[in-house]
Amino acid sequence: MAHTFTINYKESFYNDYELTPLPIDVIDRAGLPVNVESNRWKINEATCPAVINLNKLNLVNLFLDYAIKRYLIQRIKQVSPRETINCWYSLKLLATTERWQELRLASTAETTENILPALLSELLEKLRREKAEDRFHRIRAWYIWCTEQELPGFSPEIMYDLLKIKLPGNEKGRAVMLEDAEQGPLLDIEVNALRNALTNDSGALAERICVWLCLAFGCNPANCIFRRKIGSDSSLKLQ
Repeated sequence: MAHTFTINYKESFYNDYELTPLPIDVIDRAGLPVNVESNRWKINEATCPAVINLNKLNLVNLFLDYAIKRYLIQRIKQVSPRETINCWYSLKLLATTERWQELRLASTAETTENILPALLSELLEKLRREKAEDRFHRIRAWYIWCTEQELPGFSPEIMYDLLKIKLPGNEKGRAVMLEDAEQGPLLDIEVNALRNALTNDSGALAERICVWLCLAFGCNPANCIFRRKIGSDSSLKLQ
């Protein structure tokens, strides 16, 4: 009966705030289903078992619960499983603050909106002391997305304040964003030249396959795990 009461309460919550009900299943970027009906979501991460266990937050605040779930569902659809898990790890940092219990138990959108700025400020200072403020990127992205979706409990004014904060990025991220000639991504002309070389080359098949896979799936070896092992059949024709 308790479970039924929770579902009915959330239906009223959706109606009162004109919110889209949370789905039962979503399809991830690889086309695989992810069940999000409960608070334990099994993510299709090939390298290791990955579960988003929302029970760890022990949320009573429906506005925060909805905002976190909606954002993670959007991440499941649009980014890799590993990045989805990284977003979840970042959002769990909210629970490391002194204001967490107050936010966790908040019962109105107004209270949620009032507590979040102080909590985020506290978390940012904590991360700065730990020399880990780059971890705040994903938390800020979550707040911005929720504000843009006009979810209750999120303020455009706070979003603009967050956008003014300068955060460092990791070296790989900076190289990609700045298109560094040595450490950044391949330019289109470089990709085309590499494809042409692979197509016309008659070198070792295994080496050419590895390069083709990196071009198709990126340099992260975890992405290649989704591919079945390719044999050394010399008749294999690369397209």
